Amino acid sequence: MKNLFIIITSGRTGSTYIRLWLNSFLDIRCHGEILRGNSKDGIRMFLNQNLTIKLFRRFFGDHKTTFKYNPVSKYFVKSYFNSLLNNPNHSAPWHTMEHWNDYLAQDSYDIGANNVGFKIIFDSYQYYYYKKHLEFNFKYLNPKIILLKRKNLLELLISFKLANNSGIFHSEKDINGGYAGALYLPTENIVNELDHLEELYVNMNSEFKEYQIFNLYYEDFFYSENSIDYQNKLREFIGSKSIKQKNPPKLKKLTKASVEEILINYNDIESILKKSKYSYCLT
Repeated sequence: MKNLFIIITSGRTGSTYIRLWLNSFLDIRCHGEILRGNSKDGIRMFLNQNLTIKLFRRFFGDHKTTFKYNPVSKYFVKSYFNSLLNNPNHSAPWHTMEHWNDYLAQDSYDIGANNVGFKIIFDSYQYYYYKKHLEFNFKYLNPKIILLKRKNLLELLISFKLANNSGIFHSEKDINGGYAGALYLPTENIVNELDHLEELYVNMNSEFKEYQIFNLYYEDFFYSENSIDYQNKLREFIGSKSIKQKNPPKLKKLTKASVEEILINYNDIESILKKSKYSYCLT
């Protein structure tokens, strides 16, 4: 019996690096975003390639169409999770950027991994056309849930903005300039945008409160003086006992610049947040 775990996150939380880091341990196989339509190890690709499912295409529309919740569709989605966990022909997760959307054969280590997981972006999950099917399977499989967040919501917001503006979400190379002086945040919306991110995290906690949860924070994983202990506790929570790694992550931090260095109008933002509950984001 394999241990199933799921990383639930908002995005821009170091989740891809952490996913790759977990996947590098010999007794862990950690897939990426299984809800992405073009992922070879993802749910949509599995459903589209399954011959039996093709015979029941009336139960499936395109990605904008409601996915009917009925015994047949429930069975098909359940068969996906069975394949993900147990089928050695199911695509292994990618481990370098060049293999982002490739089918990858599982090697002997992948097949022997007793701990199997994947990542879900919570915004996608909330409004996903498979949500009922996922909820049904999660209750059946009883996965361990890793809620990955950032403590500093201003830095989270900035990371979203920089990625969307630049089109660079991940990189295995250092970014020239490090985004210093790269962003202007409209002051009239700043508190509302931070409120939205805070609400997102509240909803994450509420959605999965019935499961065994590990609250994982970006700052603790990467920058705490106790990071190693924190990382070990994460692996213990998953059920990993191996300390041997292969294919460690090559991803680089996209910017080493501080919030003050990145924001063109930092003084304006600072004056607003000092008077709000988000003043802690300035420290």
